[in-house]
Amino acid sequence: MLIKSLKISCRIAGQTYPKIKKLIRPGWTEKQTAGNINRIMKDLGAQGLAFRPIVAFGNHTSIPHHKPTDRKLKQNDIVLLDFGCKVDGFCSDFSRTFFIGQPKPEWQKVYRIVKISQQKVLGAHRVWSTQGTSVKAAQIDSIARDYIKKQGYGKQFVHGLGHGIGTRVHQYFKIGPKSKAIIKPGMVFTIEPGIYMKNRFGVRIEDVVYLSSSGLQILTLTKP
Repeated sequence: MLIKSLKISCRIAGQTYPKIKKLIRPGWTEKQTAGNINRIMKDLGAQGLAFRPIVAFGNHTSIPHHKPTDRKLKQNDIVLLDFGCKVDGFCSDFSRTFFIGQPKPEWQKVYRIVKISQQKVLGAHRVWSTQGTSVKAAQIDSIARDYIKKQGYGKQFVHGLGHGIGTRVHQYFKIGPKSKAIIKPGMVFTIEPGIYMKNRFGVRIEDVVYLSSSGLQILTLTKP
């Protein structure tokens, strides 16, 4: 795998986020936002899209694979973005959830739970730091899933924790409770916990990571 190209692709996705977050404002539509994401990634050097961006406002965020519509962003709204690009054929995949104006307390609560669940996976040093370690994908999924379940939202975490990524945005293996995959050094994959409150709102945070011989590296580094 051309890890250098993949890292560039992930860097472009990470750099796109603060730029679109700074631009977006009430009155923009989901489709308009998606178009600007594509433009920014291209301006930063992307050679193509990994997939069509997911842009969701308000209760549309409760749909994990929502397709952008003409819905307009409102003040005091919740936003979920999921996008990625290609460089030399290699994909990135990046999700963030944020608020415009004053968020509802429940949105903030769920956001904190999702964020902590991801941090627990990324910070599992005993799992990731041993040189040459191979890890069961289901074990990684359980770190985030068990925490979310303890917080009372287990049934609202409706997809796996992540997936392999390469020349296709979903490639090689899945990270989920029933996965038989083994994650080994040299593999690149996503960590993307999410909670979706049906017809109300949803939160997802996703980063691409690389398991090297010395530990886990986050490739989609960006500002909050």
